[in-house]
Amino acid sequence: MTTKFSIYLLVAFYVFVLLSLTRAQDSDNSKSSLLGPGIPGIPGRHGLPGRDGRDGVNGVKGERGIKGDQGAKGDTGLTGNNGRDGIHGKTGQKGIKGDSGAKGEVGLPGPVGELNWKHCVWYASSGLDVGLVKACNFVKKSHATAIRVLYQGTLRTYCSSGSCCNRWYFTFNGNECGNPATIEGIIYGGPAKDDPNRVTQIEGHCEKLPAETISFSTYLLIAFYVFVLLSLTRAQDSDNSKSSLLGAGIPGIPGQHGLPGRDGRDGVDGVKGERGIKGDRGAKGDIGLAGNNGHDGIHGKTGQKGIKGDSGAKGEVGPPGPVGELNWKHCVWHTSSGLDVGLLKACNFVKKSHTTAIRVLYQGTLRTYCTSGGCCNRWYFTFNGNECGNPATIEGIIYGGSAKDDSHRVTQIEGHCERLPAGTIAVGIHVGKCVKDPRDQYNANSGWNAMSRIIIEELPPPQS
Repeated sequence: MTTKFSIYLLVAFYVFVLLSLTRAQDSDNSKSSLLGPGIPGIPGRHGLPGRDGRDGVNGVKGERGIKGDQGAKGDTGLTGNNGRDGIHGKTGQKGIKGDSGAKGEVGLPGPVGELNWKHCVWYASSGLDVGLVKACNFVKKSHATAIRVLYQGTLRTYCSSGSCCNRWYFTFNGNECGNPATIEGIIYGGPAKDDPNRVTQIEGHCEKLPAETISFSTYLLIAFYVFVLLSLTRAQDSDNSKSSLLGAGIPGIPGQHGLPGRDGRDGVDGVKGERGIKGDRGAKGDIGLAGNNGHDGIHGKTGQKGIKGDSGAKGEVGPPGPVGELNWKHCVWHTSSGLDVGLLKACNFVKKSHTTAIRVLYQGTLRTYCTSGGCCNRWYFTFNGNECGNPATIEGIIYGGSAKDDSHRVTQIEGHCERLPAGTIAVGIHVGKCVKDPRDQYNANSGWNAMSRIIIEELPPPQS
């Protein structure tokens, strides 16, 4: 007991001295201890290990690691909606013209031209020797057209003694035709008291008349054609540390094992970590969202020249043809000819088609004179020197029965000839003796004291 007490006493003294020195240091850092070294104490046993301190504060974030390898290609996203149509490119060059299509069927016949005509008729026997026989008003629609007039009636010239002559003629608003010439016919009577009444025609064309109401004399058939020529769409977005000033004391008696220490304070922040190693390859990406509509396309480049087109399809039946144009001509002259055999007059005419026919008309004053008994003359047409062969000749005769009958009478000879070629045709009017007539006695006269005329018209072919 004494020993233990002594030990305790020494320890208490030792502790007291240490505490005194510690306080002296705290109050005056420049003072030194006056106590002499104590007897070294017995070394104390090691205290038990203190408990683990709390986790230190997180170190500074390390630098970003090296970019990992590219992840595997994601699945194809859904197809985006179609972009708006791009602006049209420039028109390519015109391709080579394709072969002609098959010939279309013949179109229907064109409509009949509008015929502007009028006729005036009457029943009256007139003994008028000089003056207006009949007037007929007609409205002419165009100044560019001609008019055709025709009088038909029973005419006679009677001579009470010797010879006598009458002339029938047309007027237009009181004036005779001046282009190309007057339209007239005469009857000359030779023997006294010769009283034949015969149906007679007087016909002709007059040009350059104005478009207005025109008054004609006598019976009229008026025709002219008005032709109307019928006349063919564009568009691109952050420590301070302290050092102890206590001097080393004489080793004390070793103490007993101390009580377990308290938990240590939090550790100081760790040093900034090194750069991380290269990351692993990323996982395969998810399927992308559907793309947005594309932008309008830019102008396309000019297209290349197209290849030669295919042959066109066979054409449809053509529309009806235009109103036909009347192709006609007249030749007029004022000459009295006593020719018995030969060509009286030729008139050249240009025929446009080989499929058409032509109509010819001669009008003039004719006579056959017999010195005794009967006599006969024949007037006829030729075409390029030949009489018509399709369908037949175009002719007229005058047979005189009475001797010294010197009657002159306006006469017409008219007909149609077919299958003549296209081109220029010389139409001639001739005089000669009658065919198959045994008499050689004839004495003709043509064109006495009046205008003579040839009228030629090209017409469509006749009905079959």
